Amino acid sequence: MSRTGNVKSMAYATQHGVDIATVAIMVQLINGGSAFGRIAIGQISGKTGYINDPIRATLAFSFTSSSSGPS
Repeated sequence: MSRTGNVKSMAYATQHGVDIATVAIMVQLINGGSAFGRIAIGQISGKTGYINDPIRATLAFSFTSSSSGPS
């Protein structure tokens, strides 16, 4: 996330009553999770094949439901 994105996230959260320290921790956790996910996906795709992973991801996400969203 860019610096501008962090500022926007913090402004949005503070407008909704979240403490600025909590927002900073949440942004750090999301960035850390993203780094871990990229490493994990790289390791998995190295073993299963780079072509197979997009196919699996497409199939996995095509079965998710968006019924909880706005109608």
